[in-house]
Amino acid sequence: LSWYVKTQGITSQNSTGGATATVRWFDGSQTPLGVSSNLAPTTGTQDWQRKGARVDAPAGAVFARIELSANDSGTAWFDNVQFEYGSVINQSNLLYNESFEENRDANIDIPDRWNAGTLNTAAGDGVDASVYHTGINSVLINGQSAVNKNFFYEIKMSGDAGTPINFSGWSKAQNIAATGGYYQVLLRIDYTDGTNGWYGANFNTGIHDWEYTERIVAAAKGFKGLAVYGKLDSKTGQAWFDDFRVRLDGSPNALLSAYNLLQNGSFERADTDSNITWSGGADEWKIFNGSATNITWVNSNGALAAYNGAKMVQIANPTAMSLVGNVPLEPIKPGTTYTASAVIKTENVTGSGAVLKIDVFDANDVYKGHKLSKVITGTNDWTRVTVSLTESEARAIDVSAAKVRATVGTLGSSGGVMYFDAVRMSEGGVETTYSYTADGNYITTITNPLGNQISLTNDSRGNVTRATDPLNNSTNLSYDALDRLTAAENAAGLR
Repeated sequence: LSWYVKTQGITSQNSTGGATATVRWFDGSQTPLGVSSNLAPTTGTQDWQRKGARVDAPAGAVFARIELSANDSGTAWFDNVQFEYGSVINQSNLLYNESFEENRDANIDIPDRWNAGTLNTAAGDGVDASVYHTGINSVLINGQSAVNKNFFYEIKMSGDAGTPINFSGWSKAQNIAATGGYYQVLLRIDYTDGTNGWYGANFNTGIHDWEYTERIVAAAKGFKGLAVYGKLDSKTGQAWFDDFRVRLDGSPNALLSAYNLLQNGSFERADTDSNITWSGGADEWKIFNGSATNITWVNSNGALAAYNGAKMVQIANPTAMSLVGNVPLEPIKPGTTYTASAVIKTENVTGSGAVLKIDVFDANDVYKGHKLSKVITGTNDWTRVTVSLTESEARAIDVSAAKVRATVGTLGSSGGVMYFDAVRMSEGGVETTYSYTADGNYITTITNPLGNQISLTNDSRGNVTRATDPLNNSTNLSYDALDRLTAAENAAGLR
């Protein structure tokens, strides 16, 4: 649970005082089961700050009620309350050599720690130092009809049923055929009963520059191992893979995820209040273009499961632009970047394709333009797309830009069926970026999505001799003739 709070003159006289939050738990019959109370109280006079707490739901809990309170004299303001699931807090990448930079063993065609799988290195499959997303290497697969080509990395670890696992990767495509098998990052879960679970995150076919794909799955049973694959199955063309990641899924800052500016982003709540914007649809969403004949709010069923929860938006065979948008408009703050994300599933989609976009409006709510995510066509399982818009980009679209909105759908006539779920928009970017020395050998800066940067200086042998943090504090490092660290001195002169 997280929230923003501002206080004026709040005095705490007892253990339950302050401006605080409470979670009350209920079973399926809404019978009370327990209370998590007095979470992260705030006292005194404080400007806006984010507070939060991890709380464990009691056994049998089905519903929860969030209460905000100020239990003493003074005034408290609350905003941006968010309640989210997060059983595992671990952001570490479970892969070693995820970017294929290490390639020192006898098999120079395959990155260290990775398995060649079904690649044909004699035909040019394997490490390619001429094309890469980051670093200096990628792995190239030269596709062939009726040949399932893949390489993989195995992870020895165990876990329980329900463990959320996030896997992702980047790929670049050259003339990948639309027909054939899958072009994807593939996760294998080795269950303790001897069975395997297979879960894919697809890339678009055809020709495209570096493209990101990501998926989160929950282990169906207890498991004893994982593996992640780069796969090009029975398709002609060339695919380069880079920057794979597998992690036990948690919140981006190891406690709380960024606040979702959109209301009802997973479409779970019906539009039944006094301000109906989509009759028979999801609350806080509206059909801005298209017909309710083609755009519907649907339930999960045996053959089709929503990405998150039980509801999703379906758009089937639209003959013109068909868009569903979150009703509230978000004011553009100076110097702020807005990032929207959604997951999209498609079945035989042709034409304009499925897309997420950030729309730009002036102060009078007049539409001025948009910025698009990548377009999804063909047949794909749930695929995450993102799009980021800076304030300067919004002003470039129109100098009067003042507000933004997230919208999903298609920009024109499309065949097939597309589904949308888990739509989010938050302040800030989503990428961590790296810069390198002129020869491409060593990292010189690392910049996170918040713009914080670490700078690194390397000697001629690749040892980091100086590291400077975002607050401009530097640590100097020394090595012996065998490149072993001998000393580290921080900004205060302590060694």
